[in-house]
Amino acid sequence: MITANVSGHPLRGYYCNDKLPDAAFRLRRAGFRAHQATSAEMMVRGVYRPEFTLLDGIEQYSGRVLLLAGEYNRIIGPELQRENLALFNDARLQIIKDSGHMMFGEQPQATVAAIRAHFAN
Repeated sequence: MITANVSGHPLRGYYCNDKLPDAAFRLRRAGFRAHQATSAEMMVRGVYRPEFTLLDGIEQYSGRVLLLAGEYNRIIGPELQRENLALFNDARLQIIKDSGHMMFGEQPQATVAAIRAHFAN
């Protein structure tokens, strides 16, 4: 159902031109029980809020950080990642053109190049 091509799909904002992925990226998910067990730590008052878990102790990290965002990802894309830059001492945002959430499937060369450039410096 994650990639079902149905009208009004709640995840359309992740993808270029609201088109759910139809090629180039194989999506695999763990079963319901595994997902439920790993996600339980990210629940705050019954609402799924992974940012609270991910931010715990983040101020202790002093290394360089590369944030990637697909140009057309309206859900957790450039706008949110610009806000996340403030969480780190030394962070940079690389926006991957012509991609949404599935950067590695939509623009694999540009995505890998951005990561390689980050680790080369």
